[in-house]
Amino acid sequence: MSARLVLNLALKKSYLQVPLQFTALHQSDSANSLVIIRPTVIFGEQNRGNVYNLLRQIASGKFPMVGKGTNRKSMNYVENVA
Repeated sequence: MSARLVLNLALKKSYLQVPLQFTALHQSDSANSLVIIRPTVIFGEQNRGNVYNLLRQIASGKFPMVGKGTNRKSMNYVENVA
């Protein structure tokens, strides 16, 4: 299974389901090693989730700014994680 496919599965499944599924897969063949990485927010093509909504709100001027607006958000592009 490619890293990109694993990442796409992770983006489409709930936060808790994916580790359970891969843990079960690992237990069925313990010759494979398993490492679960949970990076921060991931964005990219075909992902119309939180980052898309955040950017759309900011661009439309409907984003409620809290404080001075100097906060930083840690995000990862899908290709950089795969």
